[in-house]
Amino acid sequence: MVTVEEITNFKQTLREQGPKTFTSLLSAIIIWLFSVLVFIPIASSIGKNVELVIVLITLSAFSAIILVSLRGVNNLLDVFSVIPARKYFVKKGLSVESAISVSKLFLYVPSILFVYLLYFPYLALLHPAINGIVLIFVIISLFLISLNIVSISKKVITDWLYST
Repeated sequence: MVTVEEITNFKQTLREQGPKTFTSLLSAIIIWLFSVLVFIPIASSIGKNVELVIVLITLSAFSAIILVSLRGVNNLLDVFSVIPARKYFVKKGLSVESAISVSKLFLYVPSILFVYLLYFPYLALLHPAINGIVLIFVIISLFLISLNIVSISKKVITDWLYST
């Protein structure tokens, strides 16, 4: 059961961090849409050098806005992780701290994948090898997150395996 203090903290963080983070992410998405759907195709029809310049300009603007919003996204993910932790993981036998950690890690996985997918068109246009290197780092980080989840919840997993 989610406590009143956690609901209050959730509402307060959403009021404080939500609007700024939402507008930053919306600005980043608009920059991404215009650059990938409009500017880069127009620049590629002009020439390869123009396309590279447009990719670098829009990539730097997009990255700057994403970096500004990272702190707010992290705070919001921390607050959002309490509800599924209480609802699902505590019921399975994890302690509250472990459940919140596992819930945060589960929320980090789609976040990392979403950010990679947003950077994919830029990295592919810069050079396919850069895209591959970043993909390797994403896969390694997701593997490490999975190992962390398993190490935190190993007692619950072993109890579940022995019960079947």
